[in-house]
Amino acid sequence: MAVKIFICYAREDETLLNKLKTHLRPLQRQGLIEVWYDRDISAGTEWEQEITKQLNSAQIILLLISADFMDSNYCYGIEMQRAMKRHERKEAQVIPIILRSVYWHEAPFGKLQALPKDAKPVTSSNWHTWDEALFDVAEGVRKVLIQLNAPKSLDVQVRFNLQDISDEEKLSRTAILTKLRQLYILSHDNISPGIMAGTEPLPKAWVEEQLEKMGETWRQDTYYGEIMELSNLQLLFIQTIFDYFHEQGTWPTYGYVEQEISRVHRDFDMRGVSRSLPSGLANAFTFNLDRKQEALLKVRAILLCKGSDHDLADFLQVLQYCVNKYFSFGENYLQVASDEVRTQLNMSELSIRKVGRLIEAEGTFWSSMGRNDIEGSWVCALRPGMEGIARFDKVETIEQYLEKLTFR
Repeated sequence: MAVKIFICYAREDETLLNKLKTHLRPLQRQGLIEVWYDRDISAGTEWEQEITKQLNSAQIILLLISADFMDSNYCYGIEMQRAMKRHERKEAQVIPIILRSVYWHEAPFGKLQALPKDAKPVTSSNWHTWDEALFDVAEGVRKVLIQLNAPKSLDVQVRFNLQDISDEEKLSRTAILTKLRQLYILSHDNISPGIMAGTEPLPKAWVEEQLEKMGETWRQDTYYGEIMELSNLQLLFIQTIFDYFHEQGTWPTYGYVEQEISRVHRDFDMRGVSRSLPSGLANAFTFNLDRKQEALLKVRAILLCKGSDHDLADFLQVLQYCVNKYFSFGENYLQVASDEVRTQLNMSELSIRKVGRLIEAEGTFWSSMGRNDIEGSWVCALRPGMEGIARFDKVETIEQYLEKLTFR
């Protein structure tokens, strides 16, 4: 069913409103949204009554913010106030869209995440064109639609588990599930790569049988650190990190990730979601997150991301190149530089940066890392004599790579 969107705007901004509607049209054509604004009022209809009816039934309310909007007694004094009441009762989601520069931060909607990105006005010089800014707005609306349509049950389960399990209990259950995974791998044939890598849950019936034998009353699917069927919020967390990595070739900060997810999930808890990820999926986070810290993903987590196949193929190509060139040598610190990879493997600079960051995230097997962000290059110093480089020998698929990591 299409999500109903109500647009609240000042008459002076109708030109920008029409441009925004054009950018939202693809979502309408897909049947995802139904847009309403006061020009849709039929002749003979009581306009104020119809506006109230549409505003009260909308699931998303867009406030098109400008000096004229702030000056309008009807837009600011009536429509916006009603919209915020519905937002506070969690009946609708209000999204401010900053059209033109104006002081709005102390308004009732000032606490909300605004669009476009970083609340830069659509008409400001930060954007090359209005289309660029309104594309960002449409993308932000699309992300909100994903969140509204996402099932909430697993998010609730995550929040419940975060509050109810002590640190000692988490460690105990982690150890038990690790032993059960090892037992299952040793006692069964044809094990899937996901189970070998720890990205799939063990068969539910088998795990429950083993836990009952041990006298344990908890179950795998309610365990704090082993919610293997990730909630939409957890997947959004991982995908947000990867999307930035895919575009920039480097890792975002946790502050950036928190800001992006807050656009579509008002109650997002960075620490809670980070801690609820299955063991081994995320790296470089602690219970007290530093928002300036890089949010790293390991290969296991990136496998859950849309559009990751090309990046993982590049990653694997470089690993194979390293093995073929250095595996038989005994010297220490043989270097693989970006110029060398570009020449030998015909890779773009962005691909090289991404491979360098992926190798760094998998840094267990690499003695040291160096990088030059100014030039956008990376240098990896290898120790072929260590077991790490041997792990990549005869690896032709990501699944084989994950299997070798399982037995480190």
